[in-house]
Amino acid sequence: MKLKFIIVFTLLSHSILSQKPTQEFSKIHAGSITGIKFSPAGNLMATFANDSNILIWETHPLKVKGSLKGHLKKINTVDFSPDGTSLVSGSDDGTIQLWDLSTMTSYWTTTNKMRFF
Repeated sequence: MKLKFIIVFTLLSHSILSQKPTQEFSKIHAGSITGIKFSPAGNLMATFANDSNILIWETHPLKVKGSLKGHLKKINTVDFSPDGTSLVSGSDDGTIQLWDLSTMTSYWTTTNKMRFF
């Protein structure tokens, strides 16, 4: 079965905040989306893909807030800081990066390559 829509649903009010056809996501990411992560407050969502980019979305309404570019290979994982102002990412390029979401820039990158299992 092929996914046709991505829906952002709130458990507090049991209502749909946003929904978008999946083809809109495929137009933005050059590769297959490999993961989605929500910020602790639920107001932001990060998508990552085989294209080595991370997109930051506002969840209500669902729209792209910015793009995080800096990894050279597929993104494996991302996670938001508890306050939702930073993001950490790990990639097949062997680096970990910390991102400032107010400026959409990396403020720290590992200097040596690491192998992720």
